[in-house]
Amino acid sequence: MDKIWEGISQFHKQMPVPEELDDRIRQRIEKLVTRRKAARKRRILIALAGSLAFTSSVGLAALNIDEITDRSGRFSYKIEEARIVGKEERMQPAKTKADQELAELEKRFSPGTAYLVYERTDRPEMESHYYKQKSLVISDFSTFQDQLGLFADIPEELAGGYRFVEGSLNFEIDRASYDEEAYLQVMREEAVKNNRQVAVKQVPLQRDFIRQANAIYRIQDRQITVWIDDVGSGAGEVGFPYTSLEKVPLSDFDALYATFTDPSGEEMQVLKWIGSKIPGTNRSRMYQLYAKTGDATKADLLKAAEGFLD
Repeated sequence: MDKIWEGISQFHKQMPVPEELDDRIRQRIEKLVTRRKAARKRRILIALAGSLAFTSSVGLAALNIDEITDRSGRFSYKIEEARIVGKEERMQPAKTKADQELAELEKRFSPGTAYLVYERTDRPEMESHYYKQKSLVISDFSTFQDQLGLFADIPEELAGGYRFVEGSLNFEIDRASYDEEAYLQVMREEAVKNNRQVAVKQVPLQRDFIRQANAIYRIQDRQITVWIDDVGSGAGEVGFPYTSLEKVPLSDFDALYATFTDPSGEEMQVLKWIGSKIPGTNRSRMYQLYAKTGDATKADLLKAAEGFLD
């Protein structure tokens, strides 16, 4: 994976989506919110969901809620209190002992697997657990489209000549097939026995339930990456810092276009919109097209998006 892929991956994982929050974020919020006054809840949510530390040449400006819907108006996506900032410089936090242990333990897992992570602390009430997954990566377009099935249809080539390079899939964790608390108890004992802060355990996946798909398209050294997420019946984000944010027309409905600085300091842009329901379900799809600002124009992203419209 190249740097731009890593940057987009980190950014996407940090996108705060209240109804579909990553387990690690959600559980930490639940623990911390109960220990803080109500007036601090918003600050905790922003700090945890973003996990960001920035320095800026100008002050922050909060926006009102912005919202887009699918064509039916049934599904909505909201950006609440997005922060518009000046040019930013990401401050990379130092790796903790837990981070280092996890990086070593993760080497045992292959692509297309998921695992439960337990983090031990000196204060038992502050212990945490969350799930991670190594995406299944596929470089052949036909094979990838077959794996996508009804989840989504994607083009092999985007407007402007960007061609499919590879795709990846993340699946729903099959939580009904194991006892999470029993797993955690074993992991607690393992962490103590091995004098580690972290323990991991593989968990089963529902291979017929795709949660997230991603596809990379390139022309020469320029790249556009699309993320398609199963976002249930509603989604939103709070507090992510953009350098610009606007609503733009896409076909006969609205999308959101934003620019931002990714964790590596690269100037990026993203176009987001809500697609139709996933066939056979009541869940909707969220599309997001990412590119470096030097790899595509806003017009390029809007044109490329036409290949994903239902």
